[in-house]
Amino acid sequence: MPKSKSEKIKSLLKHLIFLVGIVSKIMPAKIRVLMVAFSTIAGGLVALLDSCDQNVNPPASSSPVKTPEPVTTPTETPSPKPTRIPLPEIKSRSMVKVGEPFLVQLCNVGNKHGVSLYADKYRLGYFGFGIPCMNLQVTLNQKGQRNLRAEDDSGLRASSVVIVQ
Repeated sequence: MPKSKSEKIKSLLKHLIFLVGIVSKIMPAKIRVLMVAFSTIAGGLVALLDSCDQNVNPPASSSPVKTPEPVTTPTETPSPKPTRIPLPEIKSRSMVKVGEPFLVQLCNVGNKHGVSLYADKYRLGYFGFGIPCMNLQVTLNQKGQRNLRAEDDSGLRASSVVIVQ
């Protein structure tokens, strides 16, 4: 297949760039700067000719036969469902020993102040700041099942059950 005019020019420019690169190694510094500038400009011309050839020449795989387009029926696009805000959650061990301190965490509330922790009807303390969970060290002194709940003035409520042995 015969080469087009732009292919011949690109080939000639590539050979010149190669030769200029080799010759510039032995030239003095002042001439070497000019040779590097020439090779840079020639490289830009090669890239420009490449992009022009891609725009002018149709792809070789295209055929004159028109391919049928798939029929699409209009369907409802699923709308994104809003993500549910996580509910406040108390995390702790499910079984603890009498008089042994254990960690209680209040998660999914951010950093809030004034959140109290209750065991049944007794206040055990206030949660401290923490990301992603606020922590409180607690000691329970009576055996049995205890309902731990976190409450604050804004209506925050979370609960969990702990068995004290």
